[in-house]
Amino acid sequence: CDATGIRKSSGWATGAPTWSTKLTPNGVCWFESWGFDGDSAGTKFIATDYSSPTRVDSRYVRMSLDSGDTWVVVYDSVAVHGATLANGSHIHGVCYDEWGDRWYISEGHDDGGVEGDIAGLYCSEDDGATWSRATGMAENPAPTALVATSDGLVCGSDSRRAGLLGVVRRENIA
Repeated sequence: CDATGIRKSSGWATGAPTWSTKLTPNGVCWFESWGFDGDSAGTKFIATDYSSPTRVDSRYVRMSLDSGDTWVVVYDSVAVHGATLANGSHIHGVCYDEWGDRWYISEGHDDGGVEGDIAGLYCSEDDGATWSRATGMAENPAPTALVATSDGLVCGSDSRRAGLLGVVRRENIA
């Protein structure tokens, strides 16, 4: 993964490796390291577009459950929150939590509405089919980087107010 795309290699066993582009960013976005994650087996991946200061194109989270061969949109800020709220935000980071088999999205800002409208951490326990944000996961601005550990999440923010956050894993995400 680099700013311009997500690529997959093949042909290593034959000594003739090749790379093919599997995903490119939306519009004027780019990929960042904090917007790409996956499981240790190399079969499940999540990626999001990042864009600033023009946030309108940073709306999609995509997931692959077949080792990066195909990618589907599993979250669209505009579809979930409407254009007014979504265009005042952008997706910061994504994370896969192997210990809880959960996916996380960090929706960046509440600039299109009031505090608590959109910003915070969203979780999916069904491979991206549904997403929810627990009351305690509302944070504006939301963390930029998310890293899963055996105890929960470590989150880093570009906000002076938020700084470094820890989220303890619970069976019930609410």
